Amino acid sequence: VTVEYDGVKLKKGTDYTVSYKNNKKVGTASVIITGKGNYSGKQTVKFTIIPKAVSGFTVTRGTSRNTLKWKAIEGATGYEIEIDKYTSSDGYWFIYEKTVTKTSKKAAYNHKISANRYVAFSYRVRPFVKVNGVKIYGEWSSVINPYF
Repeated sequence: VTVEYDGVKLKKGTDYTVSYKNNKKVGTASVIITGKGNYSGKQTVKFTIIPKAVSGFTVTRGTSRNTLKWKAIEGATGYEIEIDKYTSSDGYWFIYEKTVTKTSKKAAYNHKISANRYVAFSYRVRPFVKVNGVKIYGEWSSVINPYF
């Protein structure tokens, strides 16, 4: 936490103290800055803690299915997979998303493909956690295209 007052950077412990609320789990957390010494007042700033990004993401190309695997994120409610596909019949890229709610130690998804119609697919995945009915997303993984 960096605190400035009228363009002057204040010193933690001398000019202010910092405390946190609800900053351990994914969701909304708060940092509370309390003035000290020559500075008075209290400021609360809310921020969002997002899930970690997935790691170990791989795609295995198959004749009728592509298999996506990654290491599961502890506490994730599910995963969102984004699939970009180039369709030879219509000649453009489009994106659709598939939500996967598997939360075991290893996570996987089999994407059914039609070998004659689709030329290439690219995949990426991100975890999400539902907090009070709202999905909070982690960062997207790197994009993998098993065809190139």
